[in-house]
Amino acid sequence: MFSFRGEKKERKQVEDVPEIEDDQPRNPYTELRLLSSHTDIVHLLTVIDDRRFASASDDNLAVIWDAKNGKRLSVLRGHTRPIKCMLLLHQRQEYQNEETATILLLTGSSDRTILVWDVNDGLCLHTISDHCGSVKCLVNIKEDRIFFSGGQDLCVWSEKGELLDKMQRNSEDCDIHTLLPIKNNRIVAASNKFSLVVYSVTRSTDDSQNIKIVEVTKLSPHRESIRCLISVADSMFASASLDGAIILWSSLSLSYTRRFNYVKDYEGPFHTYPASTQHIFTVDQKYILASIGHGFFLYDTMSGNCLAKVTNAHHGKIIHSVLLCKGYLLATCSEDGSVRIWGSPNPLFVCDGSTSPSFTLQVERFLGKSISEVQNIKSPITPALLGECLAHTGAIHMAVNLGEEGFASCGSDGLVVLWKDGELEKKRRNEMVRNILLSMDDTR
Repeated sequence: MFSFRGEKKERKQVEDVPEIEDDQPRNPYTELRLLSSHTDIVHLLTVIDDRRFASASDDNLAVIWDAKNGKRLSVLRGHTRPIKCMLLLHQRQEYQNEETATILLLTGSSDRTILVWDVNDGLCLHTISDHCGSVKCLVNIKEDRIFFSGGQDLCVWSEKGELLDKMQRNSEDCDIHTLLPIKNNRIVAASNKFSLVVYSVTRSTDDSQNIKIVEVTKLSPHRESIRCLISVADSMFASASLDGAIILWSSLSLSYTRRFNYVKDYEGPFHTYPASTQHIFTVDQKYILASIGHGFFLYDTMSGNCLAKVTNAHHGKIIHSVLLCKGYLLATCSEDGSVRIWGSPNPLFVCDGSTSPSFTLQVERFLGKSISEVQNIKSPITPALLGECLAHTGAIHMAVNLGEEGFASCGSDGLVVLWKDGELEKKRRNEMVRNILLSMDDTR
């Protein structure tokens, strides 16, 4: 009986998934470029600047790409095991009484090393090898010119890569997979356990390089292992767990202030349970957009209301999502191999803003309504399916917004796909042809 109900529920979920028509007039991403330098699963993408981005793979390589034409700029070879994390570091240097910044890319690997790369020439500048285990996350505090790495150990480093302190954790503890700096010189660590651990970072007054990491407390309101940890605003952060719960925390008191998608919200005669939360990110430092099960949900952290939702947006779990076109569009990446584009159900609202009112918040652009209008609506808005981007042959792990150059996605098929605005690319080609013709006329 239980199996029959489960199959019936699964069939209903598939039936509820909206389907896109062949004609997608409101999907701007009608051109693509397949970037096939990797030979294994690509898990990570990071934006370097407005013209470059990087990818990292289980093939031990990181690659720097040109965001405009998809050209491979550098292949970063040096790791002997899969790359687990990346971090951009703007290293500030004084030169002739002027301060300049060099962009560095740090890659952490399960080979227990962190490699420091010059993004301009692809050269490895430094190898950091003080970890006892896999390096799974990297995060920096710009103001203090330090960065942290997590895995089996928790380490703090100077901007030059000097080890300042190491917190050696018990070997039976789960590896740290996410680190988040918060107020009052503290950092929150998340692992596959149900507790967050808060550490303080103390600095000696007589020696700026004398830094100590001390465990402050454990935060344990989750029922299952923690999957996500993000900053919401200067005074708030949020965590999400395998059981679907999203918890909002105060950065000052370290107490939780609100819960979303909690199991008690689902209790009823059929004893249903929430789906797992795969990914969350912050919108306008006030709203949380969460990928939960096969769908996505937009929550207001102040009121606790769900402003928008699509419960069954894909035929598989949504692994990652990102806002595009200055917030007008949402791209959801799924294990079903598709990227879907969502936006306001009102066809007058388009991402170039030519026929749209001057919304100041991204959440207003995405929903096609002012926030005052949204708050007066009793039930959540259902964003419209505007397009579907198909090129991957396996699960899609991540996407990044490249602004005017579109967006990039990566997946288990080893591909990086660069999705381009078809109309913009057409204009560029026409302009290029026009310039060529004009130059030919000038030479006659």
